[in-house]
Amino acid sequence: MPADLHYHKGHMWVHWVAPDQAFVGLDDFARRLVGHPDKIALPHAGSWTDQGEMAVEVIRDGRKVRLQAPVSGEVVARNPALNGDPDEIHRDSYGRGWLYKIRSHKLAEQLNGLLDGSLAERWMEDTRDRFHHQLVLASGSVIQDGGTTVEDLAEQLEPEALQQLVDEFLSPSPRSTGA
Repeated sequence: MPADLHYHKGHMWVHWVAPDQAFVGLDDFARRLVGHPDKIALPHAGSWTDQGEMAVEVIRDGRKVRLQAPVSGEVVARNPALNGDPDEIHRDSYGRGWLYKIRSHKLAEQLNGLLDGSLAERWMEDTRDRFHHQLVLASGSVIQDGGTTVEDLAEQLEPEALQQLVDEFLSPSPRSTGA
């Protein structure tokens, strides 16, 4: 988890680049859960996103995973690289795989409601622990040795099990979004 980012509990990050502008992307946890996308539907430039509302759709094998906007504001740019190569979010989710750029006069205020630093690290550790528990329940497996890192969980799980994990971890309830 890069330390200079702010994290939303829907597993989206915000990189503040100007007093009223920031880049938005998905974190490593979301990247691994959604796997290698076939297509990404981003909000259009000039459109408005509201914090906690669905803003991005990642499509894979006909299944859609909807991701929440971490902050409110006007979309001023979309990552053009994702049109030709949506898998860029999987290869470099914290860099070239950014999703969109946003402008908001309330950006500083909303960033204060997101997670960063040691608080973000503790949240991710808790998420990892809860996820391992849910993964065992969903897959029926037991991880005796601590397991190995899986780059593409969507490929490993049945659609129903994947949807259950997406609903729990990528679509937190409004009261738990970090907003």
